[in-house]
Formats: sequence, structure tokens, C-alpha cells
Amino acid sequence: MKNNLCYSGKLRRPKLLKGDSLKQIFAAQARLQKVIRKHKPKTPDFTRPDKMSLPRLVHWTKEMLLCLIAEAVEVLEWIPWKHWKKKTKPNPNELAYELIDMLHFWVNLCCLWGVKPEDVLAIYMDKNQQNMERQKKGY
Repeated sequence: MKNNLCYSGKLRRPKLLKGDSLKQIFAAQARLQKVIRKHKPKTPDFTRPDKMSLPRLVHWTKEMLLCLIAEAVEVLEWIPWKHWKKKTKPNPNELAYELIDMLHFWVNLCCLWGVKPEDVLAIYMDKNQQNMERQKKGY
């Protein structure tokens, strides 16, 4: 397994501001994207999808999905999923960092399509209820 350069061996627990943690995540991602755009000017402002043409929006959606998939594959590197190899104990901290990498790209996708942090809970709960009903009906 590779070493995750982000993981120092001890999780840093930042003092969170009062309020909605998802809004804090979206705001932090917007700040990160602003820094990225300074170094990579072709990267769009994901918080302003209304300023993008449809082809550009589709292009960046594809890019973010590919990044999300790549990070999901990295999650597999931290779990013993290969049936032909000797099983090793997963490292939950390293796995958490890969999951958070996925979150970065997921937030970008939400921003690209106008899904606001305050929408996430409502949409999730609606979809969760649909899934519960499907399960009750033998889906």
C-alpha cells in the first residue's frame, strides 16, 4: 500500500465554527478552488455554473466524475478486497483521507449543478425515503 502524504499519523481536529458543517465544507472548497484557479487558470469557478456554456459544464462534470472515480479506486487500495492476496488490516485513517478526497470532488459537482449545502439534507432525506419505500416493496 502507498503512503498517504496527507496523513501525518494524527488527525488534526480543527475548531469548527458554529453552524452548519456542510456549509463550512462548501465554503472551504470554494476557497480551495479559488487558490487552484490562480495556479490553473483554465479551471472554472465551480460556484458560478451560470457563467459556463453547456459544453464546458458537461466537460467539467465529466472531469469531476473521473476524479471521483479515481479517488474511489484509491479507497480500494486501503482495504483487503483482492481475494487472491493475503489479507492485511485496513488503515481507517488512510481510508478516511481517501473518502475526504472524494468529498472534495463531490462538492465541486454539487456546485456545478447548483446544489447548495442547504439543499443536500432535503434531497438526501427525500431520496432516502424513496429508497426505504422501495425496500419495503421488495426492490
